[in-house]
Amino acid sequence: METEILKRSATLRAGKKPMTLEGYAALYDEETVVGGQRERIERGAFEGRLEDDVRLLFNHDNNMPFARTTNGTLKLSVDERGLYYKANVIDTQAGRDLYAMVQRGDVTQSSFAFSISERSFDEGVMVIEKVGQLYDVSPVTYPAYEATSVVARKKVETKQPQQDMRKYTLEDLQALRKQQAQEHEQFVAKLEESNEEISDNDMVVARNMVDELAKLDKKIELKRQEAEASARLARVSNIGSSSEAREVKKVNNSFSLQRAILNVAEGRNLTGAELEWAQEYSREAAVAGISANGNIGIPGVALRAGAADNFQAGSGDGSGFVATNVGNAIEALRAPSLIQQVGTTVINGATGNLQFPRVSVKAGAATKGEVAASDASAMEMDTLTLTPQRVTNKTTYSKLLLVQGGPDVDAVIARDLIAGVNEHIDTTSFAHIISNTTATTTTDLTASNQAETVFALEQAVANAGGDLSNVSLVADTTTAHAFLRRASAVASITTLLGEYKYFATPHVNTTNTEIVMFGNFAQACIMAFFGGIDLLVDPYSSAGTGQINLHVNRFYDFDIRQAGAVATHEADTSD
Repeated sequence: METEILKRSATLRAGKKPMTLEGYAALYDEETVVGGQRERIERGAFEGRLEDDVRLLFNHDNNMPFARTTNGTLKLSVDERGLYYKANVIDTQAGRDLYAMVQRGDVTQSSFAFSISERSFDEGVMVIEKVGQLYDVSPVTYPAYEATSVVARKKVETKQPQQDMRKYTLEDLQALRKQQAQEHEQFVAKLEESNEEISDNDMVVARNMVDELAKLDKKIELKRQEAEASARLARVSNIGSSSEAREVKKVNNSFSLQRAILNVAEGRNLTGAELEWAQEYSREAAVAGISANGNIGIPGVALRAGAADNFQAGSGDGSGFVATNVGNAIEALRAPSLIQQVGTTVINGATGNLQFPRVSVKAGAATKGEVAASDASAMEMDTLTLTPQRVTNKTTYSKLLLVQGGPDVDAVIARDLIAGVNEHIDTTSFAHIISNTTATTTTDLTASNQAETVFALEQAVANAGGDLSNVSLVADTTTAHAFLRRASAVASITTLLGEYKYFATPHVNTTNTEIVMFGNFAQACIMAFFGGIDLLVDPYSSAGTGQINLHVNRFYDFDIRQAGAVATHEADTSD
């Protein structure tokens, strides 16, 4: 059965540039006659219909749409009078012609196209109780509701100072809001005191004054959030006390990655926790000497998980680690890479280029008589420099997922973003260790030599002066992990893996290569993070498929301070 599309009319007016048409497309409790049938629209008839895909047409001609709700150029609302619309007309010749006709008064009324879902009859009058579908609102030449009228929209006259409102302080905006509210009250009081009928022109002016107040309220709220963010940033710049740590946790818990992404994608300003962390990230980036290329920032202070401020398994207090099941986006972004988990010394909030002394040849000593001359120690030292290196990747998400997701989706997206960064950091860092340490064993692991291989690595670290009190064992998951697990299952050596902190990872293996690493990674390795995490939202490249591209950037560097503190087993398994 084909749905009958009905058309009714109401009021219309033209605004100032950009070309804005607004008016009532339908009025409640206004009786009219259509096709010999008397009818009126019941209050509440448009409930649930304001989200319909509605077009602005002229005389209901669907060959020429001028605005549309789905792209934000047409806005619908209901009030005590009826269905109200406001449209930014497309800047084409047809659009300019329509705007000119309304502005001059050639077209003064509107109509709307709809289907009826529920109706009743009251003494011969059809009462439209529920609109089934709303199709369009249209300026029309001949409306169904002849009693309606329209005027050109008048600009509200205010005493607003002629200067850039972006320079206003919060107090300036509040004072302006008070002034305009008083003007509105005086205008409404004058209308109520008058014995004359309130004209449509008066209603337009009153509505515009309310609109201006609503705009000011939004500016005041944004300015208030900026002030709160600045005050809070001053308190968290040095995360040393428990009260400051609580402040950071408070902002983290309020932070929404989805909200930040959607605000940027739709051209809105960041607010609240998202604004605070973006500002703090920019400050950190400036201090660290790195460029903040994104439009969303999570500062390093938000990513610090505990008092130790590092992820060292032995020297830290363990608070740097986070559980697999995370509660929000910040906690997911905080998840450490494996090279951090094995105990690497981590410096957060690094600035500029960091230089550290490094022993290239350890000092020697000899026993001498009481007055004998001392031998030279033969110790040689050089320096290592940690310089910001940018690691980046891109992930694509559907806009629908971002709109409909909740906190769990927020955390999933964050885990996806940081996983790629951590994978790159692990791969390059472990490769650097392999290239800068001497392979202690090269014989393929077999069913009988797994333990001997690990013990040989342990001996090599001890001979090089490594501290065996805080060691980790790392194996590739392609080949070495299976051999070591098999060895730990043999009754006589069940403690092989239990003696050490053991990690298995695919990020230390290259094709046909078997890798085992053993040592004190805190003693051997050092890593620095410069600032936090920088996100760039690109809503345009994949817009045609309803997707948003997210580019994540982080600056870090990694190097070896004492190569002998880690020994490696590297064997070619291609034979």
